[in-house]
Amino acid sequence: GDESDTASILADNLTRILDACRGAEAVPLLLDYPFREPNHLRLVDAIASSTSVDRIRVRQQFEELLQDVQREELFVYEDMHCNDVGYEVMAGVVAAVLLKR
Repeated sequence: GDESDTASILADNLTRILDACRGAEAVPLLLDYPFREPNHLRLVDAIASSTSVDRIRVRQQFEELLQDVQREELFVYEDMHCNDVGYEVMAGVVAAVLLKR
């Protein structure tokens, strides 16, 4: 599909995830996943703001890492999702933020 379809699907999925977290009495968090599309980052910001959900920034860590490693070392085929190494990077950033709270 086109970019607007992808953004619509992302917004719907994030909203459902937040609803599921709240339904389970869990505190949801959103991450600025290292999307290649800037509109997706703005969408996550907007959803976090409109739902009063905290947002953890992981993108900067990826940008720094990508200065020294190839994108394939952090992402799976077609760049859409992190691989195990990329998700480990995310987990480290999130853990560091949560441990400071």
